[in-house]
Amino acid sequence: MQQLAQPGSRIVVPFGRKFVTGYIVALREGLRPGTSLKQSDIKDAKELLDVIPLVTPELLELTRWVSEYYLAPWGEVIKAALPPGISPTIEQFLSVTARGRTELSESRSVYPQTIRQRLLQMVSESGEIGLAAVSNQFGSSQATKLARELERDGVVEILQRPGSEFVKAKYQRRVRLVQTIDGPETVHKWAEICQH
Repeated sequence: MQQLAQPGSRIVVPFGRKFVTGYIVALREGLRPGTSLKQSDIKDAKELLDVIPLVTPELLELTRWVSEYYLAPWGEVIKAALPPGISPTIEQFLSVTARGRTELSESRSVYPQTIRQRLLQMVSESGEIGLAAVSNQFGSSQATKLARELERDGVVEILQRPGSEFVKAKYQRRVRLVQTIDGPETVHKWAEICQH
């Protein structure tokens, strides 16, 4: 990625336990002299989203000025300057580990199922399921808490990746006049009616 990375490109980076979309604003060979940052504190990027930069140098300069003038986060200013939906959301997916399959097979005889077993069963049947779909079934806060608990126990793995489609194509409906069997006079009359 280092050879392809350019200022203005979008990049997926780790931020705490999640991945977020960021923007490359500059490239450096090493750390600035006098910085308190250590090389070991720098995390690797997960994915480069743009080979051709999305943000032009002029837009980077303008957004930097706006960020400094209004004391706003530079990334938020860049995001606001771009068309809506251009920055992908990072979606979380759950998949069952081998340890999870073992736990599930051992707990099949237990009835009624606990919430933990129901979630594990749902993930197992799907192969891989989005955390959003699980949230619809169990509620957002409970699903997130339960997913983290299952991940900590090693029975579920939480995967993160950019959403499937960033920007949807827009369509414009168009019509045209066609010649009918009655002849061109009918078409002209129809066109006159439509204009009024």
